[in-house]
Amino acid sequence: MKKIFFICFIFSLLLWNINNVCSQNITAKYNKHKVDSLVNTINPDAKLRWITSDSVSIKGTSLSWNYWYGYFSEEVHTNYFFHATLDSVVYDSLNHLAPLGIMYIDTLWFDSDTALALAENQGGVDFRNHHTGFKIIASLGKPLVPNSTNRWYIQYISLDDHSDRLHFNLDATASTVDEVKKFEILSPNLVLQQNYPNPFNSTTTIRFAIPKAGLVELKVYDIRGKEIRTLVKEHITPGNYFVDFDGSELASGIYFYKLIADNYIEIKKLILLK
Repeated sequence: MKKIFFICFIFSLLLWNINNVCSQNITAKYNKHKVDSLVNTINPDAKLRWITSDSVSIKGTSLSWNYWYGYFSEEVHTNYFFHATLDSVVYDSLNHLAPLGIMYIDTLWFDSDTALALAENQGGVDFRNHHTGFKIIASLGKPLVPNSTNRWYIQYISLDDHSDRLHFNLDATASTVDEVKKFEILSPNLVLQQNYPNPFNSTTTIRFAIPKAGLVELKVYDIRGKEIRTLVKEHITPGNYFVDFDGSELASGIYFYKLIADNYIEIKKLILLK
C-alpha cells in the first residue's frame, strides 16, 4: 500500500512540475513594460526595433523573448539587446553599426497570441497535422519600406526537414483578439492565399477558406489562358482547405490559378522553376 501511495505521489509531483513549467510561457507583450523601464535607464532615446523567439507554442507563448532596441544618430547606430522570461528581464549586450537605414516598431501592434491564432487559422493547423515534429519561430518587426506597417513573421518548421516550412507575413495592426475569435467561429470571408512555396519545383500548396457550403472550383491555367488542370470541382462544406499542385510534367514558366465559389472569383500567379 505504501508503495502504491509513493508511486502516486511521484506521479502527481511530475504532473505538477510539467504544469508549472508550461505555465511559465508568456506572450511577447507580457514583460515589455519591464524591458521599456530598463531601456529608459540605459538610453531613454532608444526605440524598439525587433521582438523574436525561436520556440513559440501554438498559443503564441514562449519561455523567453528577445528584444532589440536601437538609437540612431548621424555618426553611429547603437543596438541594445534584452532577454525576458516570466520572472526576469536581462540586459544582454550592445553593439555599434554604421547607420544604413532603420525602421522602428510603432506602439500599436497586437500580441503574439493573436498572431498565432491568425497563423493557425490560415494553415498552421494543417501544417502541424502533416508533421510529427515541428517548431514555430515568431518575430515582430517593421520592413524598411515607406508607409509600411508592423509585421508578425511566423514560421512553422519541420524538425525532420528544416527546408520544409510554412511562412506567414501578418499585418500586426490589422486585427484584434475579438476579430480573430469571430473569424474562427463564423469564417465570414472567402480567402484564396498565395501558393507556397512560390517559385516552386515541382510541387506547391494552395490554401483557401470557404465561408459556406457550395460548389467550389479551383483550376490552373498557363500564361495563354489555357486550362491545364482542375484541382477542385465539388460541393464542400465551410472550412479551411489546401491542395497540392504537382507541376513536374509542366515546363518552367508562369501559371495562374483561379478560385470560383458563390459568385466569387480570384486569380493568383504561381511560378514554376526547374
